[in-house]
Amino acid sequence: MSIGAIIFSVVLLGFIGLCLYSMLMPRIYVKNGRLVDARVLSCEEHRIRDKETREENVYYTVTIDFYGLSGETIVKEFKSEAPYAEGDVIRMRYLDKQDRYMVDADNIVKGGNVKGPLIVIVVCLLILAMIVFFDTVADAEGNYPDWVLTGTSYFISLLFMGIGVLGIRQKLELRKAREKYEKVEGVLVDYTRKKDDDGADSCFPIYEYTWRGETARHKSKVGGSGKKYRTIGRKVEMLCNPQTKAVKCREEEEDGSRVFLIFGAIGLLVFCILLAISFGLLPTGNVS
Repeated sequence: MSIGAIIFSVVLLGFIGLCLYSMLMPRIYVKNGRLVDARVLSCEEHRIRDKETREENVYYTVTIDFYGLSGETIVKEFKSEAPYAEGDVIRMRYLDKQDRYMVDADNIVKGGNVKGPLIVIVVCLLILAMIVFFDTVADAEGNYPDWVLTGTSYFISLLFMGIGVLGIRQKLELRKAREKYEKVEGVLVDYTRKKDDDGADSCFPIYEYTWRGETARHKSKVGGSGKKYRTIGRKVEMLCNPQTKAVKCREEEEDGSRVFLIFGAIGLLVFCILLAISFGLLPTGNVS
């Protein structure tokens, strides 16, 4: 195996490790951590202006306190992309022996936020398998047989079609959620900014809603540069699960499934083209 392939494989293994960490750590905190209600003492806003775009990135330093096992007051500080009001109560998990904590660990576990990391892990494992496979079948000059290139094209198209199936499943789950979950109105009250790989700004909305007498906020995982992601006061539909208390934004779920369906449509189109080439319906001699 070449040095480049080894380095790339190590990077992929690193991504897999990070995904496993993001999946397992909230569950470790929920299982072993003590449930505490921390009180917000202060929330300090910080603004960092980008020298090139002159855009401001905002984050908040939140100071909280809660009681230890012996009744002592413990004061902690963390950074947040969403603001908190003085006196707000934040439910979190605290590991007394390690003196470590995680905010909203229970909500992360209840929300079942494993789909994204699992997809990344599966894709990374498939890429690793392909690296080993290509390294095995290549000849001394680094060339590959035609059947390898054809099979790889089919595999990638099927992979995209599989992503499309996830989009269909997500749409069906959303339909069931709209039938079984309680619907409340959410309002876009704030948003956070993040830079994409190409340097463009993406806005991630923060929705506020009231359910069963309690007002809470939901930070969207889907963002973009469009106006709708930063229009203060825009209303959306929130879906609240009465059993797990997990909350979904209908618009966010629809946007996510739409992206998956686009991948699936591309995969289906490529798969049909490959079939047409294989059966001689399209004039080309590169794929057989």
